[in-house]
Amino acid sequence: MPADVIDVQWAGSSKQAGADWPSVRNNMMLSVSVAQRRLCCGRVRKAVDNTILLLNIRLEGYKLSKATVLQKSIDYIQYLQLQKKKQEEERNALRKEVVALRIMQTNYEQIVKAQQSQPGHTETRISDEVKFSVFQTIMDQLFITFSAVSVNNFSELSAGVFSWLEEYCKPQTLKDTVYQVLRRHNGQMRG
Repeated sequence: MPADVIDVQWAGSSKQAGADWPSVRNNMMLSVSVAQRRLCCGRVRKAVDNTILLLNIRLEGYKLSKATVLQKSIDYIQYLQLQKKKQEEERNALRKEVVALRIMQTNYEQIVKAQQSQPGHTETRISDEVKFSVFQTIMDQLFITFSAVSVNNFSELSAGVFSWLEEYCKPQTLKDTVYQVLRRHNGQMRG
């Protein structure tokens, strides 16, 4: 109720009853102020309770002070802001990666188109059986050399594996083995 309306109502009734108008008005304003404070405190109390529930703060047998709840709230908000920042950085990194992958895809598509549009370009397809046969022959060659590794105990096995890797799995040795297998396979295909 607006103060002007209250003044008019109380002015008429207080004069009739002989009451002191300023003291009645002061009492009324005081009670309104107390009611507003009570309402405000209730809202603050409810906000603190909701914050406790939201943050899932539980200390059995202890009553939390408002300062503790506020500090926990601040800590939680800072944690959420940090998580948000990390997610934004991750999202930006992923966006950059997507752009890079799209550029790579476009480049590869252009390379494929350029190769396909070359005149006289005839691609001979190699069957999966031939590929597997070559792979199998290479693996057989490696297995023959590996069969000499001693497997009597773990220390002999590990020492043998390391020396076998150093001797037979060097890039140049593997390259030579692959070339030998391909030459043999090529000779078999032609002959």
